Amino acid sequence: MTSLKLQLNKLSDPHTQWQLTDSENRKKSSFLYDPKVASTLDRETIYCLGTNGFEELCLLDSGFEEFERVLFSDTSLTFER
Repeated sequence: MTSLKLQLNKLSDPHTQWQLTDSENRKKSSFLYDPKVASTLDRETIYCLGTNGFEELCLLDSGFEEFERVLFSDTSLTFER
């Protein structure tokens, strides 16, 4: 199993998630953007970027499709990972 698949399996555990309480005061970290740019992106934009990237990843390796529900469910916009 690849490292990414192991990480996704770990994220699928409900004990690794928690409800956001004050998202406006949280520091926005990002692997893709510097902190200034990341702080300008809202959750819907980040969600869109993530779903588009995930679709491209699944085109390369369909083995990731099983994680779509966990990563991009209706509640994923209200959970901090």
